[in-house]
Amino acid sequence: MDAPASIADLEEVLQAPKRLEGSLAWRPQHPGGKVKARGARLNLVATLDAGGVTLEGVDFFAAVTASEPDRKVAMQLRVLYGGKYRPFTRVDWRGSPHTNMKHPESPLHLKSLGETHIHRLRDNAFLGWPDIAATADDLPVADATPELADFSALITYIAEEFAIENANEIREPPWEPLLSNP
Repeated sequence: MDAPASIADLEEVLQAPKRLEGSLAWRPQHPGGKVKARGARLNLVATLDAGGVTLEGVDFFAAVTASEPDRKVAMQLRVLYGGKYRPFTRVDWRGSPHTNMKHPESPLHLKSLGETHIHRLRDNAFLGWPDIAATADDLPVADATPELADFSALITYIAEEFAIENANEIREPPWEPLLSNP
């Protein structure tokens, strides 16, 4: 399948039942980096397959801060644009609160959200193509998610939102909490 070249193409990719392919291992963001360092990130990147065909120019990407168990998790579908992968839908779980401050044309303008929220393609589609891929705002509009009590609930949610049939194969990251002085 060719790389998506429009909002309609991205929506088709999002709605199509798909599977994660390749190793679903969490890896240090910087190879050779120390996972136990404060702020060290772990990433998981997988190609996507829909109906037995690899989706060109699209991948699944997840990132966590290794030292903060059950916090600061982002999972997204990305499209290759201008030589870089850019998200076209993303869930932020227990990260930073979000307020839709920009883009008064959005029905979600000024909506304040907690630490867990979703940046859906349909809520950002008004930006148009290719601006949705090229935006420095990185999907500026978000909406609320249901309560996601734990990592397992997050995986169940992204399986549904991203239409990933085998999302349950994503294992919990190898968190490495740092010890602190009392």
